[in-house]
Amino acid sequence: MVKNTEIKKEIRRQALERRGALSPDFRAQAGKTIREHFLSCKLYNKCRDLFCYVSFRDEVDTQELILQALKDGHRVAVPRVLSGKDTGRRMEFYYIGSLGELHPGAWGILEPGEELSKIAIPDKNSLIVMPGAAFDRCGGRVGYGGGYYDTYLQEHASGKRVALAFSAQLLEHIPSESHDIRTDMIITEKEIIVCS
Repeated sequence: MVKNTEIKKEIRRQALERRGALSPDFRAQAGKTIREHFLSCKLYNKCRDLFCYVSFRDEVDTQELILQALKDGHRVAVPRVLSGKDTGRRMEFYYIGSLGELHPGAWGILEPGEELSKIAIPDKNSLIVMPGAAFDRCGGRVGYGGGYYDTYLQEHASGKRVALAFSAQLLEHIPSESHDIRTDMIITEKEIIVCS
């Protein structure tokens, strides 16, 4: 019998291949639509703190979203991967005041610099934007294989979770295990999915 790990690895490979095949023009236009959907949704407008990854490669661009959230008066927190032999697969979120406070970190992804020390902890008024390779309509998610978000959100369960994805990343079903964290909402260029 094929293990969920192997199935997820194949789902990840295929989803990233589909996303990578989208043209830059399509990604730019679809990303703009996704950001507009996100910025007009109640979860965003009601949140006090926005916890958001910084987009990398061909993900839906979140830098414009972060800039707008700062302009809108939200407190914005961005993750930094912790390094060291005792940290394991860990990250923490740090409040930022501008994109200029971000520097290339793990894998070249922009993250808060070492000079930022104000750790942000999500609460019921927080909205967490989760990255991922693939999603299903029930909130199932396949990440990039590091387990950083699953680990973090098991420890910090407060707040609502939303995923930004191109419709090419949606699947009928994603196998899940007890440690997998689901998202509450998925926003694509075509629709807003409230997950059951």
